[in-house]
Amino acid sequence: MLSSCIRGLSVDSENVRVVFDVRNAEVKSGYSDDMDAVGSLSVLVFSSESDELLYKEEISGGHAELYLQKDAPLECHFMVNVPAGSFDEVRDIDDLRESSSLLADNRHRHVMTGHVSRSFSSDAMVNVEVSRLCSRIYVDRLVPLFANETLVASGIIFNGMYLMNVSESIGYLGDIVSSDTEGLARDMYEHRYDSLVADRTPLRTDAYMYCYSGDSGDSDKSVTMLVLEFTIAGRTNYYSIELPALLPNYEYRIHEIRLHGFGTEEPGEMIDRNALSFTVTVNPWTDSEDREHVMN
Repeated sequence: MLSSCIRGLSVDSENVRVVFDVRNAEVKSGYSDDMDAVGSLSVLVFSSESDELLYKEEISGGHAELYLQKDAPLECHFMVNVPAGSFDEVRDIDDLRESSSLLADNRHRHVMTGHVSRSFSSDAMVNVEVSRLCSRIYVDRLVPLFANETLVASGIIFNGMYLMNVSESIGYLGDIVSSDTEGLARDMYEHRYDSLVADRTPLRTDAYMYCYSGDSGDSDKSVTMLVLEFTIAGRTNYYSIELPALLPNYEYRIHEIRLHGFGTEEPGEMIDRNALSFTVTVNPWTDSEDREHVMN
């Protein structure tokens, strides 16, 4: 265990023993438990009065034991599965606000954060609720419905799907968003199929994609798009779907995308609304079967 006390307590000050546990994160996802496993935990404790960093600890696993000053108002922040040394330069809460997580940090395990604001008058054990910084996009299947024999005879190839306009990084406290798409972990938001599809025959995709939102401002729409790429009659066609404003730790399930007409020549271009239809359900990631909001 690597533990560091940024500011020591005086000899006569009274401490309390506080155990923080974030291991509940490991049961969050029925789809990919390994991605939710807690590999490392960074704990940063700040004074609520001065915003100064008082304690910092990096450990393996999700169980941290600290001795904190009794009755001191504290802001305790927890970052799960972040690269070692991510907070070496943090000295106060403003430094943490300026710290960000790369999407690529989620390649093997999800980055999660949590926060506890309180003082401790006695020894305590605290179960910390943490949530993922990334959003999850799921597409279940596609159904070509062109009803054009000549077109169908020429061959319809589904090349793949990917997300467009996603963020490279996001602030640990949600304050920083970078939409630079260079160097991203493309395997997290791109699926290749290169499959010949039959008209009116559903193609099961079961595609899960993870991203940081490209959204900015208070708009109810995100700049992030789901792009489907087809080769139809020898021509590349793109079907770009504008997603709702993406929230961290939410899942966006896109159900049965039906293609009725040609797409566009460039990804990201708006298409004729009659060219495709679909339904999106938006839910907290931890409870994705309870449909909270539906979009057509």
